[in-house]
Amino acid sequence: MAGSATNGDGIITPDATEEKEVSEFIKDVMDSVGTVMDASEKLGIGEEQLNLFLQEAKDYLNWISEKKIPEGKTKTEIMIFGNETPHLYEIFKDVENKIDEYFLQCAMVKFDERTAIRMRLKEKV
Repeated sequence: MAGSATNGDGIITPDATEEKEVSEFIKDVMDSVGTVMDASEKLGIGEEQLNLFLQEAKDYLNWISEKKIPEGKTKTEIMIFGNETPHLYEIFKDVENKIDEYFLQCAMVKFDERTAIRMRLKEKV
């Protein structure tokens, strides 16, 4: 019985169904939230993984809906710059490494002020 795809252990493996969509859904859940071993030593999902996946999917859909700016408003908690937020985020992503580098250098100078001399920009000759 343990070697059967439907062995009654409460773990569903992708090969427990012949329906391709259901099998793909099980694989998506496995990829997203993890797996458990069933009695036949195959990876699958149990009730805990399914519930976690469904909760995370619900949370994601709620988060996506927050980007919609209600009529009469110019911004939301997610869209802090209104409809310009995606564009401004892309600009930020272009300089994010430089910003991180700046704050790292500030931390280094705070740790040892002599590093400020070494990090000065050199004049081009």
